[in-house]
Amino acid sequence: MTDSHRVYACILRKSNGAADALDVLLSAERYQGTPLIKLPGGGKLPGESDEQCLVRELSEELQLVDVKVGAMIHQSTAPVKSQFDPNVWVSTSYYLIASCSEPIHHLESTLTIPDKDGERVTWCALMSLDTGILSLSSDRDALHALKGAMASATSL
Repeated sequence: MTDSHRVYACILRKSNGAADALDVLLSAERYQGTPLIKLPGGGKLPGESDEQCLVRELSEELQLVDVKVGAMIHQSTAPVKSQFDPNVWVSTSYYLIASCSEPIHHLESTLTIPDKDGERVTWCALMSLDTGILSLSSDRDALHALKGAMASATSL
């Protein structure tokens, strides 16, 4: 068995709607023929910190520059078996992105999965997002934690 650590980004922006509304950037991908809707990010390389991994992944996937990694918002409590390789156990960490360039690579107006391996990204309203559309349970857990923290902060 092999262990793998994956690091994901919660990239937020002010929504075009209500003044206090936020959008989150989601990725619609096809990986090894499997359709996925997930947060952007990926696997750590040997010797990389979580921050270095996110900066590299966001540059490779989305051509984002000037990425500033913020606070960790969620971390898996135990590794889970990879859905792509039964010999790999995956742990995850999720971070807010404090700032970055505006994503333009593969930006779509709707969340649609490509016909071939590849990815597209789109902004989705955070608080009204049905996290059930997310393919990874750890993504759902991370966005539940983020939405809970946001709701608590606005009710103070």
